[in-house]
Amino acid sequence: MGLKLHIKKQCAIVFRHCANFCFVYCQPMNTASDIIKAIGKPRVMRAFGVGARALQLYSQKNTLPAAWFDGMEKMAKRKLPREIFSFKGVQQ
Repeated sequence: MGLKLHIKKQCAIVFRHCANFCFVYCQPMNTASDIIKAIGKPRVMRAFGVGARALQLYSQKNTLPAAWFDGMEKMAKRKLPREIFSFKGVQQ
């Protein structure tokens, strides 16, 4: 019985890890809201020193500050669409 219980516990740990992995890597991140949700609001608020209201406004505008791009890509552990961030365009 001890071995079966051990295997069940190990399977639960692996499943939880896979579920977290899939949440981060399988989530579409096509909008500011998707990115904030996938990384986690509390984590973004701590990392950039902003409140929940600021994140709500960024989500509504679907634009994030360009200064956050590198940090958010590292937190998301994947490439993010640059067009969501407020980079200045080249004047023609």
